[in-house]
Amino acid sequence: MNRDVCALIVSYNPDKDLIESCKTLLNKVDKIIIVDNASSEEFSIKIIKEIEKYEEKIEVIYNRQNYGIAKALNIGFERIIELGYIWALTLDDDSIIDNNMVYNMLSIYNLINRDDIGIIAPRYIEKRYYNSIILCKDSKVEYEYVDFAITSGNLVNVNIYVKIKGYDESLFIDYVDYDFCFKLLIKGYKILKINSAIMIHSLGESKFVSIGKFKFAITNHDAFRRYYMTRNRIILWNRYNNIFYKWVKKDRLRFFNETIKIILFEKDKISKLISIYKGIRDSNNKY
Repeated sequence: MNRDVCALIVSYNPDKDLIESCKTLLNKVDKIIIVDNASSEEFSIKIIKEIEKYEEKIEVIYNRQNYGIAKALNIGFERIIELGYIWALTLDDDSIIDNNMVYNMLSIYNLINRDDIGIIAPRYIEKRYYNSIILCKDSKVEYEYVDFAITSGNLVNVNIYVKIKGYDESLFIDYVDYDFCFKLLIKGYKILKINSAIMIHSLGESKFVSIGKFKFAITNHDAFRRYYMTRNRIILWNRYNNIFYKWVKKDRLRFFNETIKIILFEKDKISKLISIYKGIRDSNNKY
């Protein structure tokens, strides 16, 4: 167990995976804070109450409404700062970490001995391929510096979090992690990826569609998510185009490809395309 680390989980209508996540974390971190974004399903509320009673090192903060991922993270960090932790391990409510993930992250960080590392990130492996990839030990580089890491599985330096003023709550959900990483890099801090630290990541509703020799990954995000993905990515294009112009160029291409795949392959395409239109409209109104 590492007494410098507090896990921070944001939950919204979680399932039993949250129980497994917490059990996995208990002997790896000093405390677990769950910030629940006003879960409404009776089954999910029961799970959270059960977890809260299960272990005294688990603390639950109940939001009165769904504030989105960014504000929920900031609320959790406020508590972590009060408690005096050095690192916050940010997780989704269905995240499963490898047994040695936190240990490997901090061991290599301590060997590097730099004070400008704002995020320590793991290597992400899709759940269905976990066993085969681990057995292959396919990562040849022990660690590397990267420009981006998704929120789940990060060890965030609490002091640096304060210096860059946390997460942008106006984004609500989607691209919150991109914005946080970009702010961190602009301030001169680093994102360290540890390839021996494994985060078991699920692609959720994603599936693959084949046309001849070509295979396409279809994410199947609903219309609600498509709105925020579209709005927020355009906000970030405008915000960071002069600094991270290569990323903006790549993300514009991703946006085009995603829209084409919605038209060709996904269900509820009309409602998703309407949400994309609204996201474009509101991105221009907001910034």
